[in-house]
Amino acid sequence: CGGTSSFLQAAGVFTYTGKDFTGVQASAVCNYTGNDFSGFQASGAVNFISGNFSGMQTSSAFNMTNGDFTGLQTTGGVNIAGGNFAGMQAGVVNYSGTDFTGFQAGVVNVANGFSGFQAGILNLTKQFDSGFQLGVVNYAGRFDGGLQLGVFNWCGECEDGYPIGLITIVRNGETHGNIVMEENGFLRSTLTHGTKKFYNIYSVGIRTGGKQSSQGLGFGRKFESGNVFCSIEGIFNSIHEEGSAGDFMNENQLKLTVGYMFFSRLSVYAGVSLNNYNWGQKNDGGKLNPPFVIWKSAYSKIAPGVYLGVRL
Repeated sequence: CGGTSSFLQAAGVFTYTGKDFTGVQASAVCNYTGNDFSGFQASGAVNFISGNFSGMQTSSAFNMTNGDFTGLQTTGGVNIAGGNFAGMQAGVVNYSGTDFTGFQAGVVNVANGFSGFQAGILNLTKQFDSGFQLGVVNYAGRFDGGLQLGVFNWCGECEDGYPIGLITIVRNGETHGNIVMEENGFLRSTLTHGTKKFYNIYSVGIRTGGKQSSQGLGFGRKFESGNVFCSIEGIFNSIHEEGSAGDFMNENQLKLTVGYMFFSRLSVYAGVSLNNYNWGQKNDGGKLNPPFVIWKSAYSKIAPGVYLGVRL
């Protein structure tokens, strides 16, 4: 049946209407509405709306709405919304052509402007205004606020917010090299990269007078007032004994830092830390003795520390 609105339209293969539709449209293969749709559209394969959609659109393979979408769009394959989207979009591949507000969940999620929660293996957003982006790989051309959590994060322009990942690249961010001397004898070289407020930390070090080396990963939050800055950092280090594959120690550090920036590429700082050391059976923990130990067990110890550093 075509050309008129109908409350219920159902067919074993194909349904079609060229005008606005309000109600339920269902078929085994394909549904088509030539203008705006309000209600419930369900197909065994393909749904297509030429205009705006309000309600629920579900299929096993493909949903497409050319105009604005309000409601729930779900499929086992690909969802496409050409206009603004408000609601939830769930499928293997989800695409929103303009602004998206709500929840987008799939293997691959693509949105032009986004506010809400985006969860997938690969998330791509041209403009991320606010919310939470969760994935293995997250991309935001511009990131104005919220949380980005993934293995790899890319922010073209990140003015605010918190990109957290094993590897995070912020094109307009800050990158600094640091040399840090700690009370336990470790001399560490660290690279920090991120926004002015939040950054990743990558660390390598050697212990002066000993045979230990370390590799670490952490995150930091910085606060600035003029040339004075302070930061809080959490760093997770793995310490290895030279020539011994079995001996290892994990060092978890919470650091509080105060520093002064003389130039954009020269700062000095000092701080205090709380360090938790954990080791395996082959290492009794005696090969690294911090000056002050406030708690100790058979396989762990907690000790405060101090450090001095230069940031370039």
